[in-house]
Amino acid sequence: MVTKGCVRKLWIMGLVSPSPYSYFEHLQRKCKALERNAPRYHSASVGDENAYDDLDGGQGSESETESTNPPSHHSRPARQQRAEGQGPESRTDRDLETIALTNPLSAAQSTFMPGPNGRLWYLGTSSNWSFTRRILCMAHEYLHHTPLPNLDLLFDGNSYELGWTGSRADDTKVSTPALPTVDHAIYLINTVKFHCGQIFHLFDDETFMECLYRFYEEPSGKNPEDEMWYVHFLLIIAFGKAFTSKKNQGRRPPGADFFVKALHLLPDMMMLWQDPAHATEILCCIALYLQCVDYRLVAHNFIGQAIRMSMGQGMHTDMPVQYLGEHVVERSRRAFWTAYVLDREMTSLVGLPQSVIDDDIHPQLPNFAGSVQRSAALNMQIKLARLTAIINRTVYGADGRLHSKFLRATKTVLADIAVVADELQHTFPLDLENRVTGLSRASVNLHLLYHRCIILATRPLLVCFLKMRLESLESCSNKLQSSANVRNLIQMCLDSSVRTIVILERLQSQGLLGFHIWKEVFLPFDLESLSISTVNLLVAPSLDPQLSENGASWLQQAHSLFDEMTADGNQVAICCKAELQRLSEMLRSIQEGYQRPEINSMDASRLEDGSLEHPPPLSMIPLAPTMPGTSTHIPMSGNSMIYENGVGNLLTSAQIMDMANSIDTGDTEWMSQAIVEHSIW
Repeated sequence: MVTKGCVRKLWIMGLVSPSPYSYFEHLQRKCKALERNAPRYHSASVGDENAYDDLDGGQGSESETESTNPPSHHSRPARQQRAEGQGPESRTDRDLETIALTNPLSAAQSTFMPGPNGRLWYLGTSSNWSFTRRILCMAHEYLHHTPLPNLDLLFDGNSYELGWTGSRADDTKVSTPALPTVDHAIYLINTVKFHCGQIFHLFDDETFMECLYRFYEEPSGKNPEDEMWYVHFLLIIAFGKAFTSKKNQGRRPPGADFFVKALHLLPDMMMLWQDPAHATEILCCIALYLQCVDYRLVAHNFIGQAIRMSMGQGMHTDMPVQYLGEHVVERSRRAFWTAYVLDREMTSLVGLPQSVIDDDIHPQLPNFAGSVQRSAALNMQIKLARLTAIINRTVYGADGRLHSKFLRATKTVLADIAVVADELQHTFPLDLENRVTGLSRASVNLHLLYHRCIILATRPLLVCFLKMRLESLESCSNKLQSSANVRNLIQMCLDSSVRTIVILERLQSQGLLGFHIWKEVFLPFDLESLSISTVNLLVAPSLDPQLSENGASWLQQAHSLFDEMTADGNQVAICCKAELQRLSEMLRSIQEGYQRPEINSMDASRLEDGSLEHPPPLSMIPLAPTMPGTSTHIPMSGNSMIYENGVGNLLTSAQIMDMANSIDTGDTEWMSQAIVEHSIW
């Protein structure tokens, strides 16, 4: 019998790999060789995924318990349905759990990056900003053998200047902006309802408009309730100004005067607690505006306050209508679910752990005055928000690093994605081929969020193979060819990236007669989708040009979309575009197969500080020459599924499940070994 002491001794002597999967397989072979005639040792089989979870230290179990138990009115994720009815923990699992191997990746220290002012910035797990930083750092260090300079890079809060430090000591520094007339105010409020009303609840229409008319009749009222409303009013006007501004001038965002004045007058939490529903709406407005102007961490703080404010009033529960009244309950449900969705989205964008457990959330959906479509849209939005949280907790590990078992986590997440794919396509279809009928903004938002989920679950593979590519071209090529399933997952990530760009391009085309209907450019979520999709398409040719067939045409469309955003004066888009041009130049040098020693002097400094006179536009990035060992292309159900399904259609649940089921133990073990071998993430 192999005892735990023998196990540890083999590991210390270096006879087995620290990778949990390689280690366990080695142990099985050892048992068969030494105890061929002895009673079979009660160990889990290679395909026992629960045993592998124990060998990994059980890092994923808590996250799955927290994130996959939705309210009764939502369909359960596939993973939870599979878990129901399982018997008690086997003796084998308990024995294996005592081995307690430590994942060398999740136990490592977290990663930080210095900003231009010397502050150190934490690189979160699922953050798109952090992902781009890692790619930029890897490419720059490979080419120049020096750390990436932080000049001209996008950092939190550096894109716009609000013109206020946050100090309330000197009231004279915050002037009161000229208020619009009542007619103009109503126009701005309706504009906010048009752009945000289908996806977020930012104010209660009945009570807000009642206070509006009273304010313009008696603007000198000092009622505490009116004081809170006045702050809320300034915030809504700030959004209205942003949505109606034809072009932003300079680094001061549109509507900033109204927003800063609202922050300056924002009551203390002790006063906000007097009206939790109203306070939740106000805090959601503040968080969303800050997210729009790229104050992501501050926005995350405010949305966290909104969540706690609402939960303190019991809005996360099934509130009794008979005691509280229909209007109060309906408003509370709308406010809570908006705070919930924004919290899930903003937490993912900064790459931090989710602070609210889904098991504790069970309010009903709002009625929306009988609007079935709005209820269905919110229901789907909640499902996708929960799916985002599941991906963050299962695919990504502690300290901003990948679990060595992340490929199996991706397999499980794909099953959850398959649950919502058909429902999304059936309930909110997007006809991208029809240029006559306009697109529904609600449908567009849901489809973009869906593709962000797929990208979030699969893009770690791009980092893994880029790291291998920079270490050894031959090793990267061989490993890409050794597993069709892993390659197909990369292709799935790229297909969602292309679909994202196609959706945004179709949305852009709805600007008619010079009037930009696409004024959601102020909202940050389209830019997030465009940015992460472009990064993926830039990286792919460096790994294998056949992964990104027609990549130049998709990048040209992305370039056009960035031009549209930057033309409107979006400072965040301007910074993102400059970063991606910088990245494209470095990746092109890598694709060409040399480190460009001729740019070590003046040109190197110009490239590093972003001042290269004519950086190649995104649309001009050529596909790399065919790399050795990649001439045999592994197709994905007839090359890319984009051409099989069409750019306007999602993968069906059956296709996604086929993809998930194709990932076997050999893939997960091979990928785990690669992560450890190349010290990835």
